[in-house]
Amino acid sequence: LAEVNDSRALELFRRGLESPNYLVVAAAVQGLGRLQDVAAIPAIAKAADRLPLDARLSIGRHLYWYSRPEADQLVQRLVPDQALRDHFRNEIQMLRTAEMKTIIGRSSTVAPK
Repeated sequence: LAEVNDSRALELFRRGLESPNYLVVAAAVQGLGRLQDVAAIPAIAKAADRLPLDARLSIGRHLYWYSRPEADQLVQRLVPDQALRDHFRNEIQMLRTAEMKTIIGRSSTVAPK
């Protein structure tokens, strides 16, 4: 839902932050980040606080879908290791670049007559 930039998914992603399953929470953070829902960052912080350390790292990784300083501040708290933050940032940037190339490739394809 987030990949197609559908803001109707915001409520679903916000509810996902309440899940006891950290993978659901991480997916919700990714979706909220892709949709740039800055208002959800305090709820993301609250969700991360109740999760174990390894799950917090996953949450921090997905915060790089945001392009906001508020998310960067939370990443620094959740992922104290600078090298790991750099790795996560680069990983998400590579995913964004690959997605953009796919979109550009689709838009430049001419439909047969």
